[in-house]
Amino acid sequence: MTWKPSVLVVAPTASIASKIFAWLTDAGCAPVVVASFAAGKQYLEEHPAVLISEVRLGEYNGLHLALRAQVRHIPTVLVGQPDSVLEREAAQLGATYLAPPLDAQELLSTVHPLVAAATPPTTQPWRHETV
Repeated sequence: MTWKPSVLVVAPTASIASKIFAWLTDAGCAPVVVASFAAGKQYLEEHPAVLISEVRLGEYNGLHLALRAQVRHIPTVLVGQPDSVLEREAAQLGATYLAPPLDAQELLSTVHPLVAAATPPTTQPWRHETV
């Protein structure tokens, strides 16, 4: 069985979520798409290989998730309208900022080296205990 890197996509915009999901699936990743900050925050506990988040997430924003991901050493890609302040803040967190129009080539060329650096989760070797 081949390991597929898990990519958390936090995207309340359905069209963005479906595009990113399709692109990542075609690229051999295992995307998990959620639509809210709360769900994204919860799924970060599963330690995905990469986080991709829209910047606009209601009362929070993708930078809040990027900060949480940074603490867990999870690389982050933020997607949002061009904004020099947000782009600078993303860079300070070590996140990549992509602005529309978003295309598969740009997203995948950004994500590929991040997932390539991810390692499969370690598995416990089978143990046999005698009684």
